[in-house]
Amino acid sequence: MSSKKNLMKSGKAAAFLGVGQRTFQRLVKAGELVPDVVTATGYNLFSKETLSRFGSKARQTAQTATQTATQTATQTATQTATQTATRELETGQDNFQSGTNAQCEPVVSKKRAMVSLP
Repeated sequence: MSSKKNLMKSGKAAAFLGVGQRTFQRLVKAGELVPDVVTATGYNLFSKETLSRFGSKARQTAQTATQTATQTATQTATQTATQTATRELETGQDNFQSGTNAQCEPVVSKKRAMVSLP
């Protein structure tokens, strides 16, 4: 265990991690961050080693969450694009302009160029 000289109170520990004091207090209350020492007067003291370990773990968790969110967003976008393309192909609406005012105007599609007919 670290000597008291190498320990920091919650405010300094929060600044060390780069989070607000309320966020830091929530982490401690939730048991996600455990103090190295609790003084007789109730102060939570933390070593740099404990905070560094927690910071590394938090960064890994955030990285995993970011990767998961990116994969989910990509899958959702792919599914949506596939469903839209399928629906357009089934209904013949793939950027096809129809109506009374369509005068054989070229319509540019990323897939191909088309001509709309009245």
